[in-house]
Amino acid sequence: MDEYRLSYPWEEADMEEITEEGKKPFIVDNDEKADWAARVVKEEAEERDRLLALVKAERERLDAREKEIKERYIRNTDYLETQLLSYMASVKTRDTPTQRSYALLNAKLVYKLPKVDIQPGEALVGWLEANRPGLVKVEKKPDWETVKKSIVQIGEGVYAMSDTGEIVDGILPKEVPGKFEVK
Repeated sequence: MDEYRLSYPWEEADMEEITEEGKKPFIVDNDEKADWAARVVKEEAEERDRLLALVKAERERLDAREKEIKERYIRNTDYLETQLLSYMASVKTRDTPTQRSYALLNAKLVYKLPKVDIQPGEALVGWLEANRPGLVKVEKKPDWETVKKSIVQIGEGVYAMSDTGEIVDGILPKEVPGKFEVK
C-alpha cells in the first residue's frame, strides 16, 4: 500500500499540542481548514472509487478467463470422457452398491451409480403434524418488527411496552455508531 503524508496549507503555529512522535495534530478550527479537509476526503473518495473500478474490471477479466478455461477443458475432454465411459462398459469392473470402477496404470475410471436424493416438500409438515407430530420442529421467535415498534426505553438497558408500561426482558441494546459523510 502506498503511504503518504498530507501537507497542510497553513503555518505550524496554527497547530496545537505535540503528539508522542513530536508532530502536532491537525485541528479543524476555521472554514479554510474545514474546506481543505473536506476536499481531501472527497479526493480520497474519488481515488477509492477509481481503485475499486480497477478491482472490478480485473475481477471481470478473471471471471472471463475462468469461464474460458472451463470451456476449453470441456471442449478438450468431453469426447474423451465419453469414449472412456463407453470403454468401461465393455470391461469387467469392480462394483459396489454405489459405484463401478476400473483401474488403469495412470488413472482409475469411476462411474458413480445414479441415486435418488430426497428433500422435504411443502406438504410434509402437514402430513407429519397429522400422523407423527413428534417429528415436527417448532421454532419460536419474536415478531421483532412489531415488537420493536411497541417498546420504549425507560432507563439504561430497561425497556417497556409502550401501551401497558410492562417491563420487557430479553432486549439487548446494540450501539450503532453514527456515520459522517462528506458529499
